Amino acid sequence: MTTEKMHKSMLPKDIDRIKPIIMIPNRRRQRANRKGITEEKQKEISDKTETIKLERDKQLQEIHNKANGETEINLENAIIYFVPLLEYTVNRQLKGNQEQLVLYYNPITKDFFR
Repeated sequence: MTTEKMHKSMLPKDIDRIKPIIMIPNRRRQRANRKGITEEKQKEISDKTETIKLERDKQLQEIHNKANGETEINLENAIIYFVPLLEYTVNRQLKGNQEQLVLYYNPITKDFFR
């Protein structure tokens, strides 16, 4: 079995695993609509429902990315180097035509560039 087929066969299993999470917002909505619940409690239930929806969407996206082989790259640490560049002004004369060039030298790579 190829890796692609294996990932596609795992996709329904992973989605079935989070189905209870998918059903939670419906139950919470029913709970919020009960009589006798204070407005504060309704807001709390509503906020929790939104949080659950965000988590569900995140997990579905992760399952989709895993099945499609997508990767996410994050920069955890970085070092910034300030490399001094040397500027050279060069006069070039070729067959009577004189031209002035500005070249930069990078001492780390030991290269000239314009």
